[in-house]
Amino acid sequence: HEQEPITMEVVVEAHRTKHYFIVEFKIQSKHYNLIARSEGADMYAMIDEAGHKIEKEIAREKEKLVDKKHHQPKMQ
Repeated sequence: HEQEPITMEVVVEAHRTKHYFIVEFKIQSKHYNLIARSEGADMYAMIDEAGHKIEKEIAREKEKLVDKKHHQPKMQ
């Protein structure tokens, strides 16, 4: 539950002379900057692949934040 603005950018780039695509997801928030990238001939497969990669990155970062939050010393 991010309170600050989260920016997400998706770039799909087609090669000019070959049937080849580059897909990139970028997510920026107060806590992290994530990038997932896929390259290949099937644009839709590359979008799916990059989407799965960014999901895994988000889950890892969330886990780190939760672990960090639970391991902070309690103030009294």
